[in-house]
Amino acid sequence: MVSFCYDYKMKLISDSSKEQAILEWLKAEMDSARFSNELHIAIKKLGYDEEIVTQPDLNNKQENAMRWQILKSYRTWLDRDFGDYDWELVELDKYDVSNLNYIDYSYWNELSDNSRKVGRAAENIVNGKVVFEVPNDRFHLVANDFESGLDFDPIIVVSNHNDNQGEILEGHLRATGYVLSQQTQKPLKAIWGRLR
Repeated sequence: MVSFCYDYKMKLISDSSKEQAILEWLKAEMDSARFSNELHIAIKKLGYDEEIVTQPDLNNKQENAMRWQILKSYRTWLDRDFGDYDWELVELDKYDVSNLNYIDYSYWNELSDNSRKVGRAAENIVNGKVVFEVPNDRFHLVANDFESGLDFDPIIVVSNHNDNQGEILEGHLRATGYVLSQQTQKPLKAIWGRLR
């Protein structure tokens, strides 16, 4: 197997934290067409108020623990401990985002020809590839929003300490739409965790 190594040109904005990564994940999915229902159900089932996401206090340890509990309760595949990572807020350009990996999931694997690369999936979308009969309209809508100058929440990316294989945990749609967009100046923000 050939090892792929890519040096990202990411620009560091600031240090971040696991608490910020968890919050940004929940904020992004609060209004998501695909995941908001699951998130709202999880919050209600745990007996919490949605203000824990919409009006957060990152200095409140109990709130932070509650947000992690919410995320884990409906994202059952998430088997990582965010405390094992050092987190930074960074800016990525289109080339960087194209070289990010999707999670290992059947839809993203198929869309990217099993490469898991965002750039490959974007090429396939342009060429009309449709996976599992799921229309590609949503990718083009996000691309149009980027071209209109809309601001987006940061995506969540992780990598091991000894390689540069950035893997998207949250933000697959935004990353793909960003690569599809015609704008080239505005970077995409990411909260990036590197395994210690």
